[in-house]
Amino acid sequence: MASYLNNYLRGIGAGGFMKDYRHASNLYSASSYRLAPKFRFLYHCVFVLDNSVKYQNYQDNEVGFMVKSVDLPGISFDIEEIKQYNRKSYNYTGVAYNPVSIAFHDDNANNVRNFLANVYNHYTSDGTKTDGEYAVRTGGMKDTYLEASSSATLSWGLDSDFTKQGKGLIKEIQIISLSKGVGSRYTLKNPIITQFSHGSHDQSDGAGVKDSTIAVSYDAYTYADVNIAQIPNFGVAYDRQVGSTSSGLGLDANGIVQNLRSVLDSVPDKNPYDILNTAVQTAVQIESFDNRNLIQNVFGTSLPSTIDQVAKNVNNAFPTATIKKAQEIIKGIKG
Repeated sequence: MASYLNNYLRGIGAGGFMKDYRHASNLYSASSYRLAPKFRFLYHCVFVLDNSVKYQNYQDNEVGFMVKSVDLPGISFDIEEIKQYNRKSYNYTGVAYNPVSIAFHDDNANNVRNFLANVYNHYTSDGTKTDGEYAVRTGGMKDTYLEASSSATLSWGLDSDFTKQGKGLIKEIQIISLSKGVGSRYTLKNPIITQFSHGSHDQSDGAGVKDSTIAVSYDAYTYADVNIAQIPNFGVAYDRQVGSTSSGLGLDANGIVQNLRSVLDSVPDKNPYDILNTAVQTAVQIESFDNRNLIQNVFGTSLPSTIDQVAKNVNNAFPTATIKKAQEIIKGIKG
């Protein structure tokens, strides 16, 4: 079917009105994919903190790895419209930087939660009191004329470490878009968190995971192109070892063979169409594998029983030829 469509497109392309797949190939694949689009899921974030005001109960180099999604910075210009003899012209009058929204995974080590607790307790005093200091409605009226001005009970709201020290927690936030071994870096200068949320719980959501979100404003941002070695924390604290898996069927019992066997062992819970597709595709790979004895020992009767299960399904509507082909492949492996 694919070759028929390719020939059809080539024929039309010769007329000059419609181009075949080579037009897109030349545009996106040429020069080592120079004009191919970047992927949204390839990125890295770095939070550069002031260690003099950072609490030591979380790993700041791991907070960046917990970023689930992040906005890139943007600009909104203020303009004025000027008219002269009905001719319009526009001038810039100001610039505003669009807030950036960042969502984090709520990790089991509480790195993200403790990072947000650091933000909360550094910029406000409300979360740093003893239990007795919160009992303002049961402890009677306070006589502020008699209490010392340095009393901790009088430090609420923004009367905090930030106002006393004048030091912000976050020096800058780096957002790096990754592609082809290099990165495009956007650095938010003097960022400040304008709001954050610890997410929510939902008993009816059996598959969802918790996340936390923050909104960030900043004074300005800069652009830079960096290589992998210039990205802080990237590939340093985590596994850089090359994986052991390879194309085709490997000999490692913990590799692809084991994964395929796990898939086949779980097929009774799958849709019949998915079962047949998995079985046939696996059989095709096994057919091209040289070590037939190893495959027979590893899979045993899993693959034939899978195809038989699909064929006997009372609700199946699979073409007989498809099932017959799968059975022929299995017979060839066993023979």
